[in-house]
Amino acid sequence: MYRSSVVLTALAALALASCAGGVQKARFRHAALGVVPSDHPELVKVREACGAKVYAAGITMHGKVITSRKAALRIYVNDMLYQPGVAAHAGTMAAIAVSSGRPELAFAPGTRPAPAPRPAYKDRLDALERQVWACVEAAGWQKLPPAR
Repeated sequence: MYRSSVVLTALAALALASCAGGVQKARFRHAALGVVPSDHPELVKVREACGAKVYAAGITMHGKVITSRKAALRIYVNDMLYQPGVAAHAGTMAAIAVSSGRPELAFAPGTRPAPAPRPAYKDRLDALERQVWACVEAAGWQKLPPAR
């Protein structure tokens, strides 16, 4: 059973990757550096410094105080994406879409599992993330709208 769900999940990822094309990185403008992608080393350095400063006060997640932005975001992603049955469901729908030759079946209305419940810490996490991005902006970085 485990092996088949892994295979189905891999098929889903391949199907989505072939349809989605390249995901465009966010772009930022800085007075001295111009327009750069979101993974530019100077921007990453500022974002990490701001995250360390803002998250130093901590956020309580699952009864533990988390003081690392990276750890807090990882917990949030795990809570929202890795709900029981979600990967198996996505793999099954992707397999049906691939085997039938109808990619729209992977995302047919009414076939998605129920959304994950909203974590109790979500409002605090959102507030901390707004503070991180305000700090990044105060350091001279402006997020640009997506290129068309």
